[in-house]
Amino acid sequence: MKQAKALVMLTVFFVLAGVFVFLLSIQVLTRKSSPRPVFTGASSTSESCRPCHNAIYDSYIETGHFLTSSPAARKSVMGDFTEGSNVVHTPLSDLEFRMESTREGFFQTGVYTNDSTATFSKPFHVVVGSGERSQTYLFWQGKKMFQLPGMYFTPEKTWTLGPGYENWIAKWGKLPKKNLSMLYQRPIGGRCIECHASTVARVGSPMGYDFVPETLELGISCSKCHGPGTEHISFHQKNPEENKGRHIINPARLSRSQQLSSCALCHAGQGIPRTPPLSFRPGDEIKDHRFYPKEEQKKLSVHGGQVPFLEESRCFLESGTMTCSTCHNVHEDQTDRTELFSQKCLSCHVNSHIDKPSLNQGDRCTTCHMPDQKAPNLPVFHEGEPWYLSMSNHRIGIF
Repeated sequence: MKQAKALVMLTVFFVLAGVFVFLLSIQVLTRKSSPRPVFTGASSTSESCRPCHNAIYDSYIETGHFLTSSPAARKSVMGDFTEGSNVVHTPLSDLEFRMESTREGFFQTGVYTNDSTATFSKPFHVVVGSGERSQTYLFWQGKKMFQLPGMYFTPEKTWTLGPGYENWIAKWGKLPKKNLSMLYQRPIGGRCIECHASTVARVGSPMGYDFVPETLELGISCSKCHGPGTEHISFHQKNPEENKGRHIINPARLSRSQQLSSCALCHAGQGIPRTPPLSFRPGDEIKDHRFYPKEEQKKLSVHGGQVPFLEESRCFLESGTMTCSTCHNVHEDQTDRTELFSQKCLSCHVNSHIDKPSLNQGDRCTTCHMPDQKAPNLPVFHEGEPWYLSMSNHRIGIF
């Protein structure tokens, strides 16, 4: 009798153990096959321009404007995820951030080691920045988007803390009760999206921080400078014999002030808003949307300074027609093309440096007359050392 009872209990034990193993395997399989926490956003409206403007499209998608934001993917995230190269140290010796690449995607994990180890992790959803100078990373949480603490600093080819986080972390370290999630709460507003993406649908207040994730069109699309293209495309599909662009904005036909305004929206500084973010349309005047104090216009900035500085230069004042597009072709990647910009200079300054043939060749005018200078407004502190991004000073002159 005892043997039979023992056999029954043993059978029950093995059945229960089998059920446990089965459920565990289902959980593991489900976890491995669960959707990757990726974000793609809305389809690029620029694709609809490609059939008729193929060469321009193929050139433009290689530019910093188009690549100013993109979905987080191996080809868009520049940093190194290998062990030993994927850690961002902080002012606190017991706090660090680890950049992790897994089958489920890319993550930034805060690790706080005190009496015990606490971790908190959020995914990379959006990459901000082409990587020419740096990259910042964002994640969605419901209808809000937040910045991740770690960024990539291209000049040093390394991960580091984003601007301002060293102060945030120092204050966090003094709190009696610490929660790592507090370090993942820097919100992204419409002004950020306005210059690092094309468009997004807002939810609630136009000055608020709630958006519809699926409507976020990453990168700067054709419509940002040319306006919506739906009516333009429809017209020309029905009227293929018409050679003149209809129902579309050609920036070259705008006034000088209107052309500069489109660039000033994102290259004149933060300014003080007169209208909600995402209100500006091609052809508008920037003065109707933002006010730029004199103090801000005098400062070279990561987020501005180019347009105000240009407007103060003798070249701009005496030309009467000079705009940003006099030297810049936004449809082409002109990164580090000093010889290209120098030829623009020589189109007016034909007799410059005639006594110095090496300079008269005009392959490096900007080196002396538009030098790269440190932008002091957003220093990045890497393990206590301040790093600065450099920007070309557009106040053309003799330095």
